[in-house]
Amino acid sequence: MDIPAAAKSAIKESLACELIGFTLATTLYGITVLQGYFYYRQYPHDTLRLKSLVAIVLAADTLTTLMMAHAIYTYVVLDFGEPLKIDLITWSFSSENGFAVLTAFIVQCYFGQRLWIFSRKNIAFVGLLFFMAFFALGTGLAVTIRTYIEPTWAALGTVTSRILLGLYSGASSVCDALIAIGLCYYLQTNRSGLRKTDTIVDKLMVYAIERGILTTTCQVMHMILTVALPGRPIFLPFAMLESKMYANALLATLNVRKSLTDAKGPIELGRSHSFGTLSPVPGETTGGRATFGASYQDSALKNSVGTASVATIKFGSQTLKDQDEVIYIGTPRRSYV
Repeated sequence: MDIPAAAKSAIKESLACELIGFTLATTLYGITVLQGYFYYRQYPHDTLRLKSLVAIVLAADTLTTLMMAHAIYTYVVLDFGEPLKIDLITWSFSSENGFAVLTAFIVQCYFGQRLWIFSRKNIAFVGLLFFMAFFALGTGLAVTIRTYIEPTWAALGTVTSRILLGLYSGASSVCDALIAIGLCYYLQTNRSGLRKTDTIVDKLMVYAIERGILTTTCQVMHMILTVALPGRPIFLPFAMLESKMYANALLATLNVRKSLTDAKGPIELGRSHSFGTLSPVPGETTGGRATFGASYQDSALKNSVGTASVATIKFGSQTLKDQDEVIYIGTPRRSYV
């Protein structure tokens, strides 16, 4: 069968975008699996809730990878000799989009919950963040449903589809930017003035910015290419990378705890904590417990430590009202809530 030159060009473009996206996505998926292995090996004492969250994200990311593989297999093997079918969106590609949207939503909600604690329950800021996350979830699932109803790449070029895709990517990128800005702001405002703790805060801020840049860039490029080049699959590489970016952002945040290590103990990124001015317990030069968003009420803790150095920063296993972990400074002999 003779195929017009324009159709051949469209087929090559579509297959190229799918293969490039799949190659990059599977590479990131391998990193995700490795990070998941490191997480369960290095943090066996994390809460069941956190372990379950990681398991759900890993499962969703695995499903997106399987769906991509099925779609590529369909195009290059099952539909071999029928090149015009390249314009059809397979059910697996549609499903992949749904799982990717769900993965992004779960990760954004995790960071939103952390910011709820960090911000001392700032309803306005965190409320806006969650609104964007839920809005992105709704519009993203609407796109998925639409691809089931009209399973062609040309249908994604219609005004309605472009608006939905633009709203999804736009809302998700705004949510990611809010997370990065919020983490940096609340970490910055809770500096202690002590060199070691301020160094850790600087590192946490760098991780927050890097995470925000990666996911936001991916979403923005998805939005721009979808709107600017309607009906063409140029956006696919970025769309196929989205769930991998979010999964790796979560796992990197959890696994970085081992690298942010003082001489005698680890610090955890993504857990509630602050480095405020500590107060001494009578008869002790250091010691005490610092919790983010809380203050000491004991009258014995009215005087400041001054220039006391931080010997160890270590998360304990206690569960408080608004957080799973606490930070111990020094070797506490008494505890304050």
